[in-house]
Amino acid sequence: MRIVLSAFGSRGVTRRSVALAAELRRRGHDVVLFGFPEHAGSAEGAGFVYVSCATEGLPPLASPADLVLVMGSVRSAADRALFVAFSPTRLDPLPAEVRPVLAADEELAPLPPELIEHVRQVPAILPDAREDLPAEVCDFLSAGDPPVYLGFGAAPARDPDRLTRDLLGAVRGLGLRAIMERGLAGIGREGVRDVLVAEELPHAALFPLCAVVVHHGGPGTTALACRAGVPQIVVPDDAEQHYWADRVAALGLGEAVRRRHLTAASLHDGLRRALGDEACRFRAQVMAERLRDRDGVTEAADAVLA
Repeated sequence: MRIVLSAFGSRGVTRRSVALAAELRRRGHDVVLFGFPEHAGSAEGAGFVYVSCATEGLPPLASPADLVLVMGSVRSAADRALFVAFSPTRLDPLPAEVRPVLAADEELAPLPPELIEHVRQVPAILPDAREDLPAEVCDFLSAGDPPVYLGFGAAPARDPDRLTRDLLGAVRGLGLRAIMERGLAGIGREGVRDVLVAEELPHAALFPLCAVVVHHGGPGTTALACRAGVPQIVVPDDAEQHYWADRVAALGLGEAVRRRHLTAASLHDGLRRALGDEACRFRAQVMAERLRDRDGVTEAADAVLA
């Protein structure tokens, strides 16, 4: 079967799309990916044909596809496409001819009752967890106590310098070590003692080795943080991220600090509570154990081919 996969979105959307495409290819199907030019490397590195498009949306196809599979954003969905959403917030409203699948762990993101009969739910689709950490990160981890992870993925910052000052002020005020992932927020300052700044890191390998994970609330990042078994502080900046921040807080796995309310003082207090809350750490470990053996890629492939 020839499958056209629309992977417009962040780097995380592309990586999850490639993971699903690889499973579909393993089952004997031909998959071509479409997406933004800056993410071509992830797909091409895995041996896929990747068609770069400057704007979101599938162009006219040179030959017909047996299936159009849309990941993450329904805006590029065509009639009779199969749409894989990563959050319940993406499911309403949907075009009438689109067949929906929710790829999110049911404990973290239960389907609204009115959608249960119409939407198939599978676990979160996550990239391969066997990626190794860079040597400099391993050296940093072995040199002291578990650090705080600070990163906001594809969420840009209005004032990266101020955000960096607030983040560093919070961790240094508590005498903590930190790993800062620059991301599109552009955070980080070189040469700060007990702080490592990195460009891009494999979260599945890193998060379990951290004391607390401070992140933006993207669906993939939240799923990996929940599998790490450590407390979270979620700093959301859009509707989808607010959903995940609220779910983390409601489940007692951490707390939410709205981006506009984030200051060195508010993060300092949040980190102090997270580090001292043994009940929160226990709940995080229980959740991680429940989610550990989930295989969202396999179940999503089953749903696509059903």
